[in-house]
Amino acid sequence: MNVVQNQVKAFIRGVMPFVESSIVASVAHFGFKISPTVSAQIIALGGLGLSAVLHYLETHFKWVGVLLGWIGAPAYAPSLSATVKSLTAELEALKNPQAVVTDLASPTAPVEAATAPVVADQAPLA
Repeated sequence: MNVVQNQVKAFIRGVMPFVESSIVASVAHFGFKISPTVSAQIIALGGLGLSAVLHYLETHFKWVGVLLGWIGAPAYAPSLSATVKSLTAELEALKNPQAVVTDLASPTAPVEAATAPVVADQAPLA
């Protein structure tokens, strides 16, 4: 998939819950006497709630993506700089597995470096 198709897919999946709640607000307007303010609240709160619920349910049931307008979330490629940094850190870890990684932001940083034990008479590192 190219970038434009991913952006279109993301836009559709973001807008559809609000379109669906707009339909509900329109139907409610015909059945009940509601003000434009209440209609706007139905659209806003209904769209937010529907979006959260549908995105959560999609993680468990893929077919729920139909209600979001498109099955499956957009797939973006990682940035080149993040990929190079991650691969470099992995290569360093493979070359010297006993070395302590000083870059804790690295995805391959060892857990020991981030959670060093504190001795009772020693102040914690800042």
